[in-house]
Amino acid sequence: MVLAVDPSGLLLLSTPPAPRPRPLPPSRPDADGFVTLNITDRKPPGYYVCDASSSSAARLPGNGRSFLDARSVGLLASPAGGGHYMVVELQPLIGSDEATLLCFSSVTGWWKEKDVFYPVRYGIWNTDAAITNAGKLCWVDLSSGILSCDPFAKKPVLDFVELPEGRLRQNIHCLHCAGRELSTRRCVQVSAGMFRLVELTCGDHSSRPRGVVLASWMRLQQAQSRSHRKAPRVVMWTLADQDTGEWKVEHRVNLADVWADGSYKATGLPKKTPVLALVHPKNPDVVYFFLGKHLLGVNLRTRKVVECEVYELVGPSRKHVSSRCVHPWELPATLCVGIPSETGSGVNDGFASVASNERGRD
Repeated sequence: MVLAVDPSGLLLLSTPPAPRPRPLPPSRPDADGFVTLNITDRKPPGYYVCDASSSSAARLPGNGRSFLDARSVGLLASPAGGGHYMVVELQPLIGSDEATLLCFSSVTGWWKEKDVFYPVRYGIWNTDAAITNAGKLCWVDLSSGILSCDPFAKKPVLDFVELPEGRLRQNIHCLHCAGRELSTRRCVQVSAGMFRLVELTCGDHSSRPRGVVLASWMRLQQAQSRSHRKAPRVVMWTLADQDTGEWKVEHRVNLADVWADGSYKATGLPKKTPVLALVHPKNPDVVYFFLGKHLLGVNLRTRKVVECEVYELVGPSRKHVSSRCVHPWELPATLCVGIPSETGSGVNDGFASVASNERGRD
């Protein structure tokens, strides 16, 4: 499974753990009346860093245990170059203002724990993605915000930027949206060097009443969720200033405009709510969606389909695909030589989507 990617050409992979030992005889009472339990241990998965540019791979040494959360593991190439890198897992301490960075350095060849101040003041952090940007590792919680730091610093500092709409999970007033996994309708990724937040909602999401009786509210939501009288909408924000946490709206698009365009009609796809997949890492106007067995690229500025093809993910199943299932990866220059654009329009030049083979979960 692909855990993380870096623009330098590095990929962090995990391999399944060794098979469990053969079942031991069942536990039985001893002659003295005590029961002896048969306990076995399972080895952690293996972790590898692959360099696509040099076609080489190195297995990471064990740290005594597996990662607490594989989605919290990021990979960052060293700014000093030389092919060195650092693998880092963010481990927040619940109920505390401290967190631990579990770091592996290819320079030293060993693991080290670094304690840092944890700036998030509410809730439980749930990492949805670990990505790189501007020489920093960044961890995204789709319901909260973005944590970032430079793990190569002697004393790393975690910076926090809250998402523009606050904690989405605490502000859902739409049964249809609330019933869909968060990573199917929201993603935060880097495109053209800036953070982009994309949200997909049903057409009347913002008009939901807030002060209604629960039973009546649920009946209303169920009826409207079944009807889908309005086309879904896509909104994109750009993090304009990371120091102040200022987000600005880049696009507000009604998918009915896309459906009405000839480029969409030419695909033969139905007018159904898609699943968010990714943002093009070079062109922030282009957002990709899963729809049925297809990966669909839409230019939000022109409301036109710019790419449509059958995707070939090994896993998960189509009903479980989401933005967690793929890593947008801008290929290093050494891998782009001689590779023609698949679309003939330059939309996909130097860009690959790498499957993580992970079923999303909230």
